[in-house]
Amino acid sequence: MATQCAVDGVEQLRAGQPLEPLDATLGLERSAAVTPWDGHPGLVRIDVTVTWAGATPGRVTLITAVRR
Repeated sequence: MATQCAVDGVEQLRAGQPLEPLDATLGLERSAAVTPWDGHPGLVRIDVTVTWAGATPGRVTLITAVRR
């Protein structure tokens, strides 16, 4: 579930849309950063991280580049 939420976030940001909040009942939190990709003019780096708490806390981060 966390990976799919991260993929959805990447796709939203690639499309130029704001990151939508996750359903609170999922028990997941998602954050993102969009920054210039150093040394690569015209590219931005998109990082989306999904975290969860509980007995086994963890996180998934997806990183991609987009031409802007």
